[in-house]
Amino acid sequence: MNPMIKPLALFASIVIVGLSLANAQETTAIAVKGDPYPLATCALTGRPLGDASVIMEDGREIRFCCPNCVTVFNADPAASLEKIDAAIIADQVKVYPRATTCVVMTDNELSDPQGPEAGEDQSIVVNNRLFRICCKKCTKKIKADVAKFTAALDAQVIAEQSATYPLTTCPVSGKKLEADSTNVVIANRLFKVCCSKCPAAIRKDPAKYIAQIDAARAAAQPAK
Repeated sequence: MNPMIKPLALFASIVIVGLSLANAQETTAIAVKGDPYPLATCALTGRPLGDASVIMEDGREIRFCCPNCVTVFNADPAASLEKIDAAIIADQVKVYPRATTCVVMTDNELSDPQGPEAGEDQSIVVNNRLFRICCKKCTKKIKADVAKFTAALDAQVIAEQSATYPLTTCPVSGKKLEADSTNVVIANRLFKVCCSKCPAAIRKDPAKYIAQIDAARAAAQPAK
């Protein structure tokens, strides 16, 4: 196992959701916590996502292409999480704040996530969000107060990405953005939306809006 990719702690139960899973048993619903599943494809097969998904006991959502992948996941969650976390790290490191410090040890500067020394810092995934931290000790502190440190990372993302935000309209409604637009951070991307109702639409289909903001940012980059 790559020491830079530490899968989340395994939990005693995993709740299967999605009406397409004919053999799924009825269970008490667990609310999704953190970011929705951010990838456009199943990390186990590379195929487009289907309706199959699981919500882990801590509220982390994982989506798959088919019910068979749920079976594979349940058989060896650690191996599956390693693949899923590696895919999330590879995706989110591209947009991770470049001039930043560890969200836990705020006096410790991190290397450029896209620079040659990036591997010297730790990369972990908590609730589908990449956190780059200065050392392994910070992992326990983040998991002990996920909301606090997610908010700290959100602030870093907003501070860096606001200056070059490429859209002038809300990605959900198409309405012109005003000065008091709402900031939403999902998958370490900043989305500016017109009202408090729009974040729910992004969370419902995150891959769609992630592709939209990534394309807009790429188009806004100066030609090399």
